[in-house]
Amino acid sequence: MTISVRHRLYVAWDGTNYTEETNYLISAQGDVRYVTPYSSLVSGAGITDQMVITLDNSTGRFSPLNTSGALYDDISSGGMYMRPVRLDVSINGGTNYYRVFTGVLKLPGAQSPTWQETSVVTLDARSRDELLLNKRQSTTQDVFAGDVNQPDTEDEIIGNYITEVGNGFTFDDLDLDAGLVQIPFPWMDDESLLEEMWLIAAACGGRFYAAYDGAFRYENMAAWQVETRSTTSQQTYSTTGESSFQRLEFRYDDTDLYNEVTVEAAPRTIGAVDVIWESESITTVQPGQTQTVTAKFDAPAYSITSLDKAARDAGGNNVTASVTVTPTYYAQRATLAIANTGTQTAYLTKLRILGKPVIGAPDQESTKTSATHGANSAYFSGRINRSRRVSGNPYVQTVQQAEMLAQRILDLSEYPRLQFVLMGCTGNPERRLGDRITIDHTGIAGFITSTLDAYVIGLRWNLDNQGFTQDLESVQASSVFKHDNNYFIIGTHALGSTRKLFY
Repeated sequence: MTISVRHRLYVAWDGTNYTEETNYLISAQGDVRYVTPYSSLVSGAGITDQMVITLDNSTGRFSPLNTSGALYDDISSGGMYMRPVRLDVSINGGTNYYRVFTGVLKLPGAQSPTWQETSVVTLDARSRDELLLNKRQSTTQDVFAGDVNQPDTEDEIIGNYITEVGNGFTFDDLDLDAGLVQIPFPWMDDESLLEEMWLIAAACGGRFYAAYDGAFRYENMAAWQVETRSTTSQQTYSTTGESSFQRLEFRYDDTDLYNEVTVEAAPRTIGAVDVIWESESITTVQPGQTQTVTAKFDAPAYSITSLDKAARDAGGNNVTASVTVTPTYYAQRATLAIANTGTQTAYLTKLRILGKPVIGAPDQESTKTSATHGANSAYFSGRINRSRRVSGNPYVQTVQQAEMLAQRILDLSEYPRLQFVLMGCTGNPERRLGDRITIDHTGIAGFITSTLDAYVIGLRWNLDNQGFTQDLESVQASSVFKHDNNYFIIGTHALGSTRKLFY
């Protein structure tokens, strides 16, 4: 049966209104994944997805230097940068289209025509994570105090952080699993918003990424055990038929092979009133002028008690009354606007902030070993012990949280894990990260003697005049969860069943 592939490409050149550019698309390639190839599945670092599209530019439509081009007003002088783009693909003759990429453009590259080739423009795009990567955010002191008074779970913290950004981000952009961990002291201090999301997710055993449809997605640690796409095989891939592949590669990955895991925790508490910042130099403010000082605290401030100042002129006279300090308080710093309303230069000899700091340090940890807490200690007998230490994540704040993470990582790591790459698959635009698939390679004797299930952790795809193909990276399902598809789910299973409790 011949598969009919169609596609639709849209770009919002003005930043708002989408224009269909389907007829100009020559080819497109995409790479979407949880983490970089063969890196740790429990790493705090994520990756932004990528798409590269090649457009026919024989008319000069996409040339930013073409003053007569139809898009010149929108794309000249780097105007393409960060413009929204999306691509839909259909393999059923256009009856149903499925989104395969949503993101923003990077700056373009162009190729002039030759006697053999037409003029083309190549556009690199990134998923919507890119919008958060370089967006730096700080938690205000009053918001931080409110979060401490009423602690949130990781999904609530992620939602609050993103919606505080503004710039069109709302809860409509979010697809968040229920949180599993309450984090007592969450704050940001001029941090990359995306990297902070990765840290929060990693501290709770989950993942954060921008999905194919543009939504910001948080998957909690249990996602692959409760979501239908991950509990039930979505497709069987074999050497023949419409769900075929051309080549299968597999490897045992030792990136996450450990028989001892230690997770570090940094418990925190509210301290007594103290000096949380004091200027180490004399600030000089000219008459009628305003000087801005950034005060960085050694620890976040739960509350601000007072701001003390003293100023003198060049003759030693007290001019404190002529100096006004207007503070803007964040969790771990303050911006001080110091105005001198007097007629003499003011020298601030004292400038300090008093408040209640949040104190704490990474001084507790939890260690889990195969010998005591695992089930595969025999494998490491006669082999070198492998230890992993997870430290430096400020969102791991309780020993109980550290114990949960250590046990989860040990269960994920104490067995050699099989990873597969299915190359040259007949493309299916419905395929998603986290999908459970079945691999059938029984047609080749001695390779796989029976079918097996795996989770999709990476997708590379190609769309051109030859069709739509995909390469799937996956990890064997039975090596990801100790009791795969056999956990107790509230509201689904009856008490007294033989199903296992989750972490």
